[in-house]
Amino acid sequence: MNMQDDILRGLRDDEIVSFLAGRYRTSPERVLQSFLVQEGYVAGGAVSVLRLEKNETAMLRGLMQGLEHTADR
Repeated sequence: MNMQDDILRGLRDDEIVSFLAGRYRTSPERVLQSFLVQEGYVAGGAVSVLRLEKNETAMLRGLMQGLEHTADR
């Protein structure tokens, strides 16, 4: 597994990610892919990304930190 798969699997069902997916009328996976591209975790390539707002990326960064702390246990 790679980091991208771990993040997608770990956060796909989070209520914040679901809210953003509904807001943008897209899938949770696409929201997370866009976040990863926008934050520089993965290259954009041919992926069509959403332009998440600063407060949205801040919330997703917080979720990632929570995911990292859970993985450390």
